Amino acid sequence: MQNDQEQNTLDKANMEQNFAEFLFSGSTAIEIIHRVVDKVYIFEDGTPDIHYGFSEPELHKAS
Repeated sequence: MQNDQEQNTLDKANMEQNFAEFLFSGSTAIEIIHRVVDKVYIFEDGTPDIHYGFSEPELHKAS
């Protein structure tokens, strides 16, 4: 079980590194925003509703 946890930690670190390299590879701030943000709605009261081009990972509960 510890080996699986260590592998998951390594996999997560690798994914984060790959994502960071993709995201920031010579891009300007505007290019980065276009890669990450899908839609932005602004309500009449000025409140933003931001829709990202990815979803947050689900947290899995230990059973």
